[in-house]
Amino acid sequence: MHRRQFLNNQNQKLLADFFVLPLWRVFDFFIPKNKNYWAFAVHHIKSEQFIENARAIFEQVKSDPSIKKIIFTRGGKHEFFIDQASNYQIVKIYSFEGLYLFAQCKVIFLTHSISMDYSLRFGNKFFSVVKPKLSNRIIVNLWHGIALKKLLALTNTAVKKQTDRVGFRRKERAFYTGLITSSAIDSYAMATMFYPIKYENVWVTGYPRNDFLVKNLQEIPSYFRESVDKLSRIKKDKRLLDVA
Repeated sequence: MHRRQFLNNQNQKLLADFFVLPLWRVFDFFIPKNKNYWAFAVHHIKSEQFIENARAIFEQVKSDPSIKKIIFTRGGKHEFFIDQASNYQIVKIYSFEGLYLFAQCKVIFLTHSISMDYSLRFGNKFFSVVKPKLSNRIIVNLWHGIALKKLLALTNTAVKKQTDRVGFRRKERAFYTGLITSSAIDSYAMATMFYPIKYENVWVTGYPRNDFLVKNLQEIPSYFRESVDKLSRIKKDKRLLDVA
């Protein structure tokens, strides 16, 4: 059974790499991009999660009917607890509809990279990289934290080789419209780690997800409020210490 599934996943990857995606790249090259089509992605491994800075940006614009907000998943019915949103869609990227919509997206938000966030996954062993045309898009990398792993990669050849094993990851960095960072000091490190990005495209914005910490309870998404309420019931009148 496991061998049969392994072969099935392998065949799906071969089909994607040598037929579906080459045809899609031709289609993507010619189809017009819509500036009001914004692409968001679920976690590149934990596909049931739509979180981090991408989720914070989505929450900020979710009620804007002029923006078509498209959340690309890898299948399965997952509850993302989206409320009070308009003009949004959840679609599996490896589907006719998903690839068609992705080709139309002018704005693409990332958490890691295009080659990770929008990759096609076939089991735990195989994946295929979707390679959209980069020059006519607005690509914003919302990076998920201070890049300690990337710093390690700069000093460790084995880690760097593993991190950059997909050549498209390096290529796409030169086309980023923006890469957000947490501070001016962090921006210098990020510019180095995301070479060949231009330094003027490194934005010192802080992380959007941190905005949830300073908003009034009534202003944060309902699924966050439920978590806060649960935590309040647990701790009652005790103080909560974060020792992480």
